[in-house]
Amino acid sequence: MKDIGFVNVGYNVHELKGLHFQWTLSQHAFFYFQGPAIVNGEAVDSGACILYPGGTPHNYITLNGFINSYIGFYAPEDIFQELAIGTNRILYPDNCMEINHILLDILNEDAERRRGYDKAINSLILRLLVAISRGTEQEKEANVDVLNKMTSLRAIYLSDLVNVPDIDGLIHDFGLSRTQFYRLYSHFFHASPKDELIWARLERARELIRSDPDKKMYEVASACGFNDIPNFFRIFKRRYGYTPKDYAKAAKG
Repeated sequence: MKDIGFVNVGYNVHELKGLHFQWTLSQHAFFYFQGPAIVNGEAVDSGACILYPGGTPHNYITLNGFINSYIGFYAPEDIFQELAIGTNRILYPDNCMEINHILLDILNEDAERRRGYDKAINSLILRLLVAISRGTEQEKEANVDVLNKMTSLRAIYLSDLVNVPDIDGLIHDFGLSRTQFYRLYSHFFHASPKDELIWARLERARELIRSDPDKKMYEVASACGFNDIPNFFRIFKRRYGYTPKDYAKAAKG
């Protein structure tokens, strides 16, 4: 455990409401929120947690009745991967009481400073990380289910690039709200549905040009869902750095 190092701890700290915390520290930081707050722009309830890796900006706003417990520490980066702990995102462990008790034990060790306290604290930090990992196992399983649902929805959405399925109908069929859909789409696929549709159409256009470089460009555009030819040329060049006609010439060569 020589790679684990303790920095500071706070237990059930009452913060003033309406304060906006924004800073970046070199150490990792784990927060357990026991009241409503806004974390990374997202409203959270009591029981929410977040693990900020070292060098990651902290961004949270305190609200009425805000209480939190936290710890700052150093640990090898691969330990988060090994324990499958999500970082820099909201977590809702199902063992918050256990997590809070470990933070209290760390606070007591730091306050008493008895012989070997540093080794005891490092051991407790490792125990805390294991507790976080185990407490979010069900969340990970739920995330897999959500990812599978979103992947299926995405495949249907991009299945016909010309006659695109009605997205509101898809959202309704999958039991999602518009807000949930767009948030989850961006979270899992790192793009908006609109951007992915455009990129899929452009890739389809390149496939058609490669297979038949002599094909008329208005036919290529129409076959990929582009009704505005100048716009097709413009976004094609913006995406790839060359026009469809330039690509056709290269394909012939």
